[in-house]
Amino acid sequence: MDFNDPFTLHTANARDISTLMPFLGDDAEPLDCTITSPPYWNLKDYDLPDQIGFGQSYDEYLAAMGEVFRELYDHTKSTGSLWMVVDTLRVNAEFPSQAARQLPLPFELSSLAAKSGWTLREVVVWKKDRTLPWSNGRRFRNLFEYVLFLVKTNDHKFKVDRLRDYEFGEWWLRWPERYNPNGRQPSNVWEIPIPVQGSWRTPTIPHVCPLPEELVKRMVLLSTDPGDVVFDPFAGTGVVLSVANALGRRSAGLDIEPAYARAFKGRSTASEIEESGNETRASAVRRMLIQLRALKYPKVMFQRLVRLSSHPAPQSILVHVGRIDAKTLRDGRSAPVRVSITFAYSDADGIDLGAITESLRAFSAQPPLSKFGVEASVEARPLESVGDQLLKRRLHVYESGRTWVTRKTVCGLDQIRRLESLVTRRNNYSYPPIVSNVKLRIVDTAASPEQSVVP
Repeated sequence: MDFNDPFTLHTANARDISTLMPFLGDDAEPLDCTITSPPYWNLKDYDLPDQIGFGQSYDEYLAAMGEVFRELYDHTKSTGSLWMVVDTLRVNAEFPSQAARQLPLPFELSSLAAKSGWTLREVVVWKKDRTLPWSNGRRFRNLFEYVLFLVKTNDHKFKVDRLRDYEFGEWWLRWPERYNPNGRQPSNVWEIPIPVQGSWRTPTIPHVCPLPEELVKRMVLLSTDPGDVVFDPFAGTGVVLSVANALGRRSAGLDIEPAYARAFKGRSTASEIEESGNETRASAVRRMLIQLRALKYPKVMFQRLVRLSSHPAPQSILVHVGRIDAKTLRDGRSAPVRVSITFAYSDADGIDLGAITESLRAFSAQPPLSKFGVEASVEARPLESVGDQLLKRRLHVYESGRTWVTRKTVCGLDQIRRLESLVTRRNNYSYPPIVSNVKLRIVDTAASPEQSVVP
């Protein structure tokens, strides 16, 4: 190994991990994350001495892998992790009367790693679509592998917000309070195709099991930060190293095949991989969901006022949505937006506005309103007493309880006073118009949020 440049792909056996470790950091635990696809016992023969897998008995193979897991555990930080991409293995029958059996290799390896101190934290099903072409009428076509996520302690890194899904849908319009503004939680099924294999394989990837960059990218983003050390003891062509480098991590790897190290050092590492797939869209969806919540909040409050009290309905509801605090939204510790809500009565004679305000505030402290994730101040007031600062600007009107699309604007008391409540067919509510400083006009959920939302 070239210790002058430890952060590269080295021609070495995975048994030699401890030799490289002192050159990756100043302490005994330089590794932040290991991402690897270990040999599947006797599947591939490198025709090299002391290789792990081929030519060994199954017990010898497991013993060698156990040593690798112990070395990785000893050299990994307390916040570190181990990702393994492992498939099950079909073992031929020993006798003609026996059926070939499926070897649960992923779970046998995870149990083996547990003996070294690793904890199996997550099991991901990787749906890879394409596999080596074959035809066999007595088995299913295999379309997935397991991705195992093992950790050293409960303080492991797991940056799940980096993988959230920001695809906006119609259900988000009607129930925005049910969706995390930071995006949908990623699932444990990853659909990522592998490079074409078999007779149609890409000649630039001379490996029987090439890992797609997108798969490695997800693991790197979830469990490391820029500057962290990513390691692969069975590096193959070096995909893990290339992706980690492109994402600003430091990477090192070992592989017993000399041709892989030569090819890796002779090509540039990937440079087109972005840490965030579409931050512009993510930001737009976050803003949209918060605004949808803020506009639906007074609608739900009105529904409770009608159902649970004998108070009269307001002539209109004025809603001022404050500036969205992006940092608070990411932290998730407090409401990212403040909303001022006024139930406005054009004729307040004989109406106990104080009692209405008290009821509205009581509703705010109870589910479902308490779960909207907005900080709301609410009161009932005569329309004429609403502040001039709000009424002098052009405001957007939401009718019939459709709080995701506005089709008209108003300015001033006279125009607000002329607005009429409209009856919705679904529940026969005569919804008062909601008048707000926020403009939403979402008529097509497939459209880009940047086109649908005008803050």
